[in-house]
Amino acid sequence: MRENLCFLFNVDQVYNFDVQTVHFFRENKDYSPEIVAEMLRNALVRAMDVYEFLAGRIRVNRSSGSLDVDCNGAGAGFVMAESEYSLEELGDLVYPNPSCAKLVTSQLQSLPKDDQPLFAFQVKAE
Repeated sequence: MRENLCFLFNVDQVYNFDVQTVHFFRENKDYSPEIVAEMLRNALVRAMDVYEFLAGRIRVNRSSGSLDVDCNGAGAGFVMAESEYSLEELGDLVYPNPSCAKLVTSQLQSLPKDDQPLFAFQVKAE
């Protein structure tokens, strides 16, 4: 069986770490949070159709010891979340803020540690 692997550049081999970002958008009265979440999920699916590696997993290449992306179509993470924190409680969002770590899913608990998606998309539901 032929593996569908995508190689990672040398810089990706050396600097392999999670990048977590949090973005806030004003509520739009014309679109409920559920509708927005569905629109974002559909956009994510379309992106994975074009960029197959987004649905893959990082694997160690046994022959070279380097990291590759196994383009296995396993999918990305999509999490509907709620928060008890208000924007005021989070504080200044202009600069990196450790409080934002409380809002980010770092691993999908439903998947084993060695089968985590390359990225997870988290949407706050009202």
